[in-house]
Amino acid sequence: MIVIDNYLKDLDLLSKFECEDSWHTYDKQNNLNYDKETLFYNDNSVESIFEELIQYLTRDTYLNLSSYNYSKIEYWANHLSKSKPLDWHQDKDEVLLESVGETVHPLLGIIWYGKVVDLVGGYLEIDHNDFAGSYERIQPKENRLVVFNPIKFHRVSKIFSGTRCGLQVNLW
Repeated sequence: MIVIDNYLKDLDLLSKFECEDSWHTYDKQNNLNYDKETLFYNDNSVESIFEELIQYLTRDTYLNLSSYNYSKIEYWANHLSKSKPLDWHQDKDEVLLESVGETVHPLLGIIWYGKVVDLVGGYLEIDHNDFAGSYERIQPKENRLVVFNPIKFHRVSKIFSGTRCGLQVNLW
C-alpha cells in the first residue's frame, strides 16, 4: 500500500474540487442507474474534472501505473456522510458476478480524498488478515492518495459527523 499526502501538485486542478456539487455529479451511490458504470479509457478524451485527475494519475512516473498493463480504468466519486455508510467489501466486476457467477477483481485500487469537511470517523479500513482481528486504518485527509490491493476486504468506518468526498479508481 502507498499513502501520499499533498498528492496533487496542480493547483488549478486542485481548486476545481473545492465545490461539493462536483462530487454529487459522479456520486455512484446517488446514481439511480446502477447498471451504468463510468469507465475512463486512457485515450486523452477528458470530459470531467475526475478524468483530468485520472489523466494526472496515469502520467505520474512515481506511481508508474502503466506497469500494471491495465486495459481500462473504472472510476466513481462518492460523498459519504453519517447517513451513507460503506460496509466491508472487495472490489469486483459486479455485472460479471451477477450474470455468470464469476468473481474477477481489478488489478489495483486508488482512492483520492478531495474534500473532507468536519469529519469524525470515516476511516478507510483494510483487512490484511482475513478478519483475524487486525486491520489498517487510514484517515481521510484532503489531497491524500491511497493505492491499495482492492482484493483485500475494505470499508469506511462509521461516520459520526461531517463528510468525506473521494474519487475511487480501479485499474482492470
